[in-house]
Amino acid sequence: MNDMFALIFLSTFVEGFVKYVFDVFTGVEDGTPKSSDKIARLKPYTHYVALVLSVAIAFAYRVDIPAMFGLVTNHLYVNYLISGIAIGRGSNYLNDLISKVRKGPNSVSQKVTVNE
Repeated sequence: MNDMFALIFLSTFVEGFVKYVFDVFTGVEDGTPKSSDKIARLKPYTHYVALVLSVAIAFAYRVDIPAMFGLVTNHLYVNYLISGIAIGRGSNYLNDLISKVRKGPNSVSQKVTVNE
């Protein structure tokens, strides 16, 4: 179970760091963007920054997610790379989940209407 908490922590760290860097480079202050043009230009690169950072963290801390599932290889660097990619993508999914929870129950589950 400690492994899962570590993965959640690393994903949260990557997401928070990328968000902070994005806000600094785009000039967001107190949640208010100053330049929507800058945001539009830099937004597509946030996934790549998260990917590079998470792979670097996976190598530095020797995070081996495939081994947690019993997948063993002779090439640990492949497992570190896979782990970094999973952490980087996990941070995006974690951010989406947190955003939906903050918005309230209406954003988590949509109301179903029945036409009679």
